[in-house]
Amino acid sequence: MQKLVDPTGAISGVESTGERWQLDLNGQTLGLLSNGKAKASDLLEAVARRLGDRFDLAGVIRADKSHEAAGPARPATPEIIDRLSSGAVAVLVASGD
Repeated sequence: MQKLVDPTGAISGVESTGERWQLDLNGQTLGLLSNGKAKASDLLEAVARRLGDRFDLAGVIRADKSHEAAGPARPATPEIIDRLSSGAVAVLVASGD
């Protein structure tokens, strides 16, 4: 099941338990989605390297909207979403400039 989360807006009526969310990336595949603006891919690659130093990643799936979609201002294509969600346990998204 795919779940696309929109990070904008406020969530009302949700109380924090104070617990920290943790994800064990050992043996997992990480997804990277660049919006295609300058330096977004550089930022994602730097974070992926740091995570790779900490975890034994099985792999990284990369997508860049400047090459695979209509550009930074356009949503990711269904093919991009399918590729990332079918293989990655978590997807990092970056916007640059």
